Amino acid sequence: MGQGMVRLSRSSLNRSITDFFTGKTFLILYAIIPILAFAIMMWFYPTFYGFYASFTRWNPVSGTNPNPNYIGLKNYEMAFEPDTARREDLVKAIQNSFVYAIFTVGVGTPVALVFALLINSLRKGRSFFRLVYFLPVVTSTIAIGIIWKFLYQPQFGLFNAILRMINDNLHLNITLPGYLLDPKIALFCIGVMTIWQELGYFIVILMAGLSGIPSEYYEAASIDGADFWSRFRYITLPLLQPTLLFIAVTSIAGALQVFDAIYILAPVSTDLGGPARSTLTIVPLIYNRAFPYGGRYEFGYSSALAVIIFIIILAISLFQLRIGRRRWEY
Repeated sequence: MGQGMVRLSRSSLNRSITDFFTGKTFLILYAIIPILAFAIMMWFYPTFYGFYASFTRWNPVSGTNPNPNYIGLKNYEMAFEPDTARREDLVKAIQNSFVYAIFTVGVGTPVALVFALLINSLRKGRSFFRLVYFLPVVTSTIAIGIIWKFLYQPQFGLFNAILRMINDNLHLNITLPGYLLDPKIALFCIGVMTIWQELGYFIVILMAGLSGIPSEYYEAASIDGADFWSRFRYITLPLLQPTLLFIAVTSIAGALQVFDAIYILAPVSTDLGGPARSTLTIVPLIYNRAFPYGGRYEFGYSSALAVIIFIIILAISLFQLRIGRRRWEY
């Protein structure tokens, strides 16, 4: 009896193992393992190592400090130490990052919504316009930055050339702006390029949200005599709330981590966020502290700054998701 039960249990175990390796569960695990391994190597490990490095003094480039030395919270203390150049740079970078994020998202989203509504109202040609507006999204930021840097050139750039023609033909006296050389508008000039490049992404996302709104709502509203503004205010805008929330969370997080546009249009190698630190944002500051030109390489301090921006972005994203929980009922 006992031996029979043992044979039965072994047979059941073997059958379970066989079913596992030949069933859907194993296929799912087999598909997940490469993705999980990639995430561990390319995301989890660097992230946790960055947290660890923020508590160390580390300079792997030179032979003076090749291995991380634990120093506790000194890197964070240096970042927030009052009346120091480090704190001034950090505060300036955070301020510029928020200005850049508010400008690009606050202007880009309404503009994209207008274009999305216009394209969505077309009976023919939607795919064509989606493709045209989406092309800058998949174009290299380096290539786009080089072109826009030429457009912003004060002497030979296209924008000032157009303004000169307007001045000459209309006999006006419009002052030609310096664009990237003017500390007052340099950051906004970079933001305009970003809005232009990312406009197609916003349009595609918003059109996907518009396609999910049932047409019966608009038909019922039209029967009741609602005009375009009333339909937009009471139907389109409320039902686009999840889409707008997604755009706000992802685009603000991305804008606070901007690097390539800043680096191409206002290189940090010549001036830390020049001109006059007007384009200094958080990620270029992290890069400049980790890879300074002619200075010391402070990987530990840069890691601490990266943790700070991670906490800021996490707090903002959670806050946005919190206020976005409101539900609309119809």
